[in-house]
Formats: sequence, C-alpha cells, structure tokens
Amino acid sequence: SGAAAVLKNLEATMKDKGLRMTDLFREIDKSGDGQISAEELRFGMKLMSEPKAEALAPLKRAQEKLAQKRAELIEKMMAAQKFEDKVAVAAACGADKVIDKLESFMRRKQMRVKDLFF
Repeated sequence: SGAAAVLKNLEATMKDKGLRMTDLFREIDKSGDGQISAEELRFGMKLMSEPKAEALAPLKRAQEKLAQKRAELIEKMMAAQKFEDKVAVAAACGADKVIDKLESFMRRKQMRVKDLFF
C-alpha cells in the first residue's frame, strides 16, 4: 500500500542518515510534549529531506574545484587576449613584417636567436 511504501522510504532515509525512530521523534517533537503537531511534522519532513553536511561535502569540494578551474581558465583567456592585443599593435606598426623578415633570414643562415647576440 501507499503508507507501507512511505514507511519503507522513511526507514531507508533514516538508515542512510544514521537515525533511529526515537531519535527522529525527539528531533521533530520540539515542544517535548510527546506528540507531534502538524507544524512539527512539516519541520520533520523538511529535516528528513535535507542532506546532512557530510553528504554535501563532496559536492562542495567539487564546486570549489570547478571555481578554481574557472578562475584558471579566465586567467589564461585574459593572457591570450593580452597577447593578441600585442600582436595587433605589432601588426599596426609593421613590426610583424620585420620579425617575418628576420625569421626568414635566420632560417636561410640556419641561425638561432642566441647567434644574433654572440
């Protein structure tokens, strides 16, 4: 029946959370009168549906790792944009053509950069 399924589900959830029925009752019965009011029952259902901090820890670590990777990616993208800006400035003043000619000369002479200075 539906009630049996709900109770089995409740039992499984309590087992996953390491709770006993008496523990759950004490948690829900905030007034301590030995009875559970409608408001206390709503609180109890909310309590059972929320994961414990230990269950959330792997998710939090994954979120922190993702945030770190995002920050690293943004940093790399900014560095790439800065490089592209410098290339554009070099192209605008003709420096890229000078570099191309220098590279061509060095290839023909089989030179390395350090050969230019020694």
